[in-house]
Parts: sequence; C-alpha cells; structure tokens
Amino acid sequence: MVVSGADLGKRHGLAWVLMITSAANRAWPGDVPIRNLQRAGLPAASIVRTAKIATMAAVEASKLGVIGRNELARVMSMIARMLEEHRP
Repeated sequence: MVVSGADLGKRHGLAWVLMITSAANRAWPGDVPIRNLQRAGLPAASIVRTAKIATMAAVEASKLGVIGRNELARVMSMIARMLEEHRP
C-alpha cells in the first residue's frame, strides 16, 4: 500500500509502501484489516501491516484498488503512533 504523497515520487522517484499480507498470518500489533477486498483489488482476506514500511521506485508501483476512508485513517493513525513511540 502506497502511503507517500505524489511529491516524493516527483522529487525523488520514490514511494513509501506498507506490506499487505494474508489475514491468515499471525497478527502483529498495528495490523489493520481490509474490509472491502473487491474494492481493494485483493483476492483473499488481507491486512495492512503498518509495522512493515519500505521504499521502492515509484515507477514500479501499480494501482490494484483502494481501501476505505476509515481503514486509511486507521493505517495513518497507526503509523503516527509508531513514530511517536520511537521518537528520541
């Protein structure tokens, strides 16, 4: 799931992404379930693993679908919470 704004891609050619994985995997703190799988373009029950963030070339990202506003708000809230927890 891409969580960076378009400006990062334009300026640096990068995208910040979060892992999306099967909901059947062992749960981690901060996981956010994806409710509407069809809208998200996913074939099976899935979660956004907010603890797994990476950087990739923006040109390699492709859109499969979208998640709902409430799910997006939960994802962004979890990221903010994790950043606050690890602030020096």
